[in-house]
Amino acid sequence: MMNPNEPNYGQLPPDPLQTPTANPQPGVQPIPPVAANPTSTNQYDFILNPNLAQKKPAVASAKGPMKLLLGIGIVGGVLLVAGLVLTQFLPKGSSSESLLGIVQQQQEIIRISAGAQQTAQSETIKGFAYTVNLVSVRVSSNCKAM
Repeated sequence: MMNPNEPNYGQLPPDPLQTPTANPQPGVQPIPPVAANPTSTNQYDFILNPNLAQKKPAVASAKGPMKLLLGIGIVGGVLLVAGLVLTQFLPKGSSSESLLGIVQQQQEIIRISAGAQQTAQSETIKGFAYTVNLVSVRVSSNCKAM
């Protein structure tokens, strides 16, 4: 732990990769550090002066055909989202033929379960047929009420 009374307190230690070694390997040249901005005097200018390197957003700098394509893309995206929302929330038409088929199936289930109640020998099967008949009659009556 460093002592706050030391003259270099709070400074980063030197980078071990950039310090020259006493016995460099033969044939290996040390790599000099690369400056991010050669005109900058401080390597932390991007933090201390954030206004130096501001860039325009890509959308604001678009010109000519790129701006036209961007506008068409935005309009197309809005239309796509609006179409998806409308198809999900608008009522869908119901075909009377499909409803008729459902009612016919329900009537057939009621007929078969009524016959199973009379011909079944096991009390378990009679109870199951009665339950199926009861549910089918209630569902059928709810469909007719609509």
